[in-house]
Amino acid sequence: MPSYLPASDPDFDAWQANFMSYANSHLAALGLTPGDLLSANSLALAWTGRFTANLAARAAARRRRSRIRVRD
Repeated sequence: MPSYLPASDPDFDAWQANFMSYANSHLAALGLTPGDLLSANSLALAWTGRFTANLAARAAARRRRSRIRVRD
């Protein structure tokens, strides 16, 4: 069964940001209350922080590798 969740981290990040924005903006239409999304909002915030940190760490590693290659 195909998944509607994107497989790559960048695609998932964009998807979840869009989903959370929509859900928070359309609570009543979705039959939800702010409390219903409390856990989801916390998890989305944690994901975003960790994903951003991962991107920064990967960029730093690429910079280190390129400096090492220049020295060789």
